[in-house]
Amino acid sequence: MFINSDPPQFRKARNLAIEISSFEALFLSHNSFVDTTKLQIIPIDLVNNANADPGRNHGQLTPNVRQRIIDGVAAHEVMIDDHRNAVLG
Repeated sequence: MFINSDPPQFRKARNLAIEISSFEALFLSHNSFVDTTKLQIIPIDLVNNANADPGRNHGQLTPNVRQRIIDGVAAHEVMIDDHRNAVLG
């Protein structure tokens, strides 16, 4: 999932998005949104490269914000089962 500056474009996704306040993630300069209706699978080598690059790794989400995202995915059944199971663990 990605953190975006704007809420998702489509109404259903916008209604199910999780808003993250800038005080909840100090690397954000304004409120941002996570679309909980889809999961973008990224190859592990790209994730590892991004995490190793200080210019691209701005920090982690707090456990509270991560749990809100998990709870958001659990509260609806919009995401396909494989992706939903990956988020819910």
